[in-house]
Amino acid sequence: MNREKLLQLIDANREKYTTLISEKIKNFIYREKRYGQHFSLTVGLTEVGVDLTDYEEHIRQTDEFIILEDNLCCIILDSTSSESGLKAANNMLAGFQSHHFSKPLYSSVVSSDEYPEEQKLVDELFYVLKYSIKNNMDNIVIDAHSLFKD
Repeated sequence: MNREKLLQLIDANREKYTTLISEKIKNFIYREKRYGQHFSLTVGLTEVGVDLTDYEEHIRQTDEFIILEDNLCCIILDSTSSESGLKAANNMLAGFQSHHFSKPLYSSVVSSDEYPEEQKLVDELFYVLKYSIKNNMDNIVIDAHSLFKD
């Protein structure tokens, strides 16, 4: 898989992805502000030609599945902290690996308890995803705590 093409895909469509995610998280942001109910965002990206849309059936009813591309999806994990969001994202990764064991999946997760501002939350989601791709960290869920900082 050409990681450079994946990075270009993200960069070329970043505004579209951000708009789609921002629209879908409005109710989650409201519930967080009103009731203190945190949520997490996880994104998964694999090679072109692998369809991730069938993973919608594996999420909880309270979660939200967002198709960004056939090979790129975002899931809003309802009522999760940074720890439980990471665990849920790892469970989704295990499900992917059981169906597509030879395919790489780049995945990141962020939580509203660490990034309460909507724009920072979405920006960090894609920053961590791009870090994962650049450093060839496939089949591992990466969060901001996993980054190797200089």
